[in-house]
Amino acid sequence: MKKLLLTVLLLMTGYSLLLAQKNISGKVTDKKDGAPIAGVSVTVKGTALVVQTNAQGEFTLTGIAGNSTLVFTNVSYKTLETKVGTGNTVNVMLEEDSKQLSEVVVTANAIKREAKSLGYAISTISNAELTKGKDRSVLNSLQGKVAGVQISSSSGGVGSSTRVVFRGGTSITGNNQALIVVDGIPIDNSQTDAGDNLNNQVDAGNRGNDINPEDVESVTLLKGPAAAALYGTRAANGAIIITTKTGKSLKGKKTEIIVSSSYNLESILKLPDYQNEYGQGGQGAPDSRENFSWGPRFDGSMRPWGQQIGDSQRVKPYVGLKNNVKEFFDIGRTMTNNVSFAQNNEKNSYFLSFNNIDQKGIMPGTEYRRNSVKLSGTADLTDKLYSSASINYIRSKGDLSIQGQGNSPYDQVLQTPRDISLLELKDYKNKFNDLNGYYGAYTVNPWYYLGEDSYTSVVDRILGNVQLGYKPVKWIDISLRVGSDVSNDKRIQIESKRVIDPNSQNFARKFDGHYAETGINIREFTSDLIATAKRDLTQDLSLSVLLGHNIRQRNVDIQFSEINSLTIPFYYNLANSAQPPRSTNFNSIRRLYGVYSDVNLSFRNYLFLGITGRNDWSSTLPKGKNNFFYPSVNTSFVFSEAFKMPAFISYGKIRASAAQVGNDAAPYLLESVFITGTVGDGQQNSQVDFPLNGVPGFTQSNIIGNPEIKPEITTSYELGLEFGLFNNRISFEGTVYSNRSKDQIITVPIAATSGYTTQTLNAGLITNKGVEVLLRGTPVRAKSFTWDVTATFTKNNNKVVELFPGTEQLGLGGFSGGTLVAQVGQPYGSFFGASFLRSPDGNIVVDATTGYPVIDPQAKIHGNVQPDFLAGLNNSFSYKGFSLSFLFDARKGGVFYSRTRSLQEFLGTDPRTLYNNRQAFVVPGSVVLMPDGKYAVNTTPVQNAENYWTTVSSTTAMEHLIDASFIKLREASLTYRLPASLFRNKSIKGITVGFSGRNLWLWTPKENTYSDPETSSFGTGNVQGYEYGTVPSMRNYGVNVRLTF
Repeated sequence: MKKLLLTVLLLMTGYSLLLAQKNISGKVTDKKDGAPIAGVSVTVKGTALVVQTNAQGEFTLTGIAGNSTLVFTNVSYKTLETKVGTGNTVNVMLEEDSKQLSEVVVTANAIKREAKSLGYAISTISNAELTKGKDRSVLNSLQGKVAGVQISSSSGGVGSSTRVVFRGGTSITGNNQALIVVDGIPIDNSQTDAGDNLNNQVDAGNRGNDINPEDVESVTLLKGPAAAALYGTRAANGAIIITTKTGKSLKGKKTEIIVSSSYNLESILKLPDYQNEYGQGGQGAPDSRENFSWGPRFDGSMRPWGQQIGDSQRVKPYVGLKNNVKEFFDIGRTMTNNVSFAQNNEKNSYFLSFNNIDQKGIMPGTEYRRNSVKLSGTADLTDKLYSSASINYIRSKGDLSIQGQGNSPYDQVLQTPRDISLLELKDYKNKFNDLNGYYGAYTVNPWYYLGEDSYTSVVDRILGNVQLGYKPVKWIDISLRVGSDVSNDKRIQIESKRVIDPNSQNFARKFDGHYAETGINIREFTSDLIATAKRDLTQDLSLSVLLGHNIRQRNVDIQFSEINSLTIPFYYNLANSAQPPRSTNFNSIRRLYGVYSDVNLSFRNYLFLGITGRNDWSSTLPKGKNNFFYPSVNTSFVFSEAFKMPAFISYGKIRASAAQVGNDAAPYLLESVFITGTVGDGQQNSQVDFPLNGVPGFTQSNIIGNPEIKPEITTSYELGLEFGLFNNRISFEGTVYSNRSKDQIITVPIAATSGYTTQTLNAGLITNKGVEVLLRGTPVRAKSFTWDVTATFTKNNNKVVELFPGTEQLGLGGFSGGTLVAQVGQPYGSFFGASFLRSPDGNIVVDATTGYPVIDPQAKIHGNVQPDFLAGLNNSFSYKGFSLSFLFDARKGGVFYSRTRSLQEFLGTDPRTLYNNRQAFVVPGSVVLMPDGKYAVNTTPVQNAENYWTTVSSTTAMEHLIDASFIKLREASLTYRLPASLFRNKSIKGITVGFSGRNLWLWTPKENTYSDPETSSFGTGNVQGYEYGTVPSMRNYGVNVRLTF
């Protein structure tokens, strides 16, 4: 009995000790970066006792039971429960809840909405995802990560441009790129080229690439017209909504300093394949002046080469130089440094950042520098009055390279015979390499171009916005937001005067020189007055109404001056010419007024309806007829919240939308205008421009004005399904859409008897129908290890349904024999021209006498630039402090024209020119058309291989269309976050180090031995699919470090 009483006494004593009250303190930090989290609710489970963490993430609880369970909750983090234990300190780390974080997204006009309430497709990319690859461009950093978006870089040149198109093109001649909006203000994303993309190709970048990725909090892509309908006439192509950082995103920390640096190396991603069996010369014989590689077969013997200067001539082994072109290019490097300061308190916040990018290009002597400073802040002036402001100054300078077939270094590199070392030519002032002594009578030393010619661009840009808001009552918000985007781009092009001895073999390479100055000034002003009201009408029904007024004005001022014949060599001034400078200028102003409304109804937080309408008045449309209304409607039903679902279904939603938006007319289409007259005889530098000798010389434009112009109209329908399974371990988003773009603003030919040759009018219809799929999965989710997979798939079918009556085809650009067209019944951007004649079975038809292919007498369509589908696959792994990710990006289908292929065939450097050891051959698979109309197998050989490749094959443009399919390892990164325990009680809050790379690997079809299919000689415009001597694309890889204080 005593033992029993003793046992009971001990148990009661232990129980009372367990229930004894105690004081607990602790700290809550972010599991990702170790930063303290403010505003976390710490609740003693089963009681009403709750406290919140302070700005340092600390909390204190007094008088709680020793066996208590603490519950830590925050809207942005996963809930965590933990036992108090025997100690008096409880420190925990919370993990971000990606599901919660994705519930609120930024939509049109910077409006924040619950993602589940949206009836249209959007995609949001966070800063962490955006900056993994350490690219200088926000737009490039989106590649492969979003379904329904085609993003491509124009070239591997420094500061090059990026093209972004959602769901195919909607306009035949207008802008097809998405609108870019920064903090609610639409910004300029134009690209201005040098005017001749074939001969004087310069990629000075587009303005969308000026934004510093480190300043970006998130990017939301509004892919359909319904999503972007509030922007009216600018929304036909979708919108990219960039939200920049503010102090408000600090999770309660009062001060944060982040210092980050990255150093990347750059190398050529893809160069052409070359034959290395035959060297300089023609018809199998040596010729020291040639750029041909049609000479004798390599034998390794020592041979003289180049010109004899005085009594000297160089000698070298007669061998192929396999890495000759690769050695010409530099290993580029990019150094990026960024520092930011952020602070917030209950009523105010600010964010200040400095960024510097210093890039040395793969093309020797080219470089790009960008410096930017951004300051933004918010302030609650009273309980009802709030404000925010932001200003971003950006200065960039590019020393660029001319591309194309004119005075282009890369064009001269491609024309170098296979046995002549490009590095041996580097000293272009050496007597053997200068203008007179250079070996080539048909080319110019590429190092001369790099040393004496140049193209520079200096851009100064200011982005700014101010917002003032007033909340008279809790459910009404009135705000005025005013923003401006001002940029000035100063460009100078120098093409030196080449003075060559008339007795030199190179005299034909003389050039009188060219000097040009360009100033491009663009100013955009935007203001929005917005009133929003949100009320719960009943317990189940809530309503939000937005009313807005918008003003937008865009001013463009371009000044261009040039001289085409330098009097004094190497002196660059517009006065240095015997002829007056040729000067032109362009000025345009366009203004838009709009009113809009957005009404949203929510029933029990699972059934949503949104209706928007916008009416625009445009200055570029006819007076009295410049008023156009653009409606949209969208709905979503979250069935997983409306019905009791099986346990494995975590989330389910269906959505639908319909919208109509416009694409505005360009300025000055309503009336016929006069332009400056020109006279020329077709020879280089022979053009004479008026005014001349007091004669004004204005002439009537050949385009007749049209006072009945209307905006292009795109009508869109969209249906989507979203669901999550097994606690969202698997999630799916699928969208089907149909867009019809009518009233295309196009220029069509008219009878010359009218006094004009063309007229701009509304005609034509383009359709885009497609499907987008996003699939996410987490195959492994353990305590210390996580594996996430994301896959995207996009298929868009584009078709030109109709043009102007009687017109079946419109030329978009290109060159004679290889034109890109819009043709009825074909996808937009089809190649049109004459190829080799082929039999119904696809065999090449040849001349029975010569064995040469017969050119088809009828020009036809030969493929288009539209892909069959796009796909992306991203894998991310995390283990403790390590994170590894790699992204593959793929395209199937479409074709592009390769001038490199044409040129290599002409020069004899293409491995295909080795066919049959350059002896007489029968064109493979060729047939002969017999008198009875049947086809017989051809047995007539081509007698001269060089003549075949140089005069027949290389000159038939449509034979140089190549499959544009590819697979790229678009991005890879490995980072390590040092343990937070190393920085306790120290000023450093976290350190992350990493390795990253972009475009690390490329696969192309076997037929493409020439270039990256994504390169484009026409920049970001509608004419795509031409690789015309573009600087090869590059891969980059490097290290980075990030410190948080």
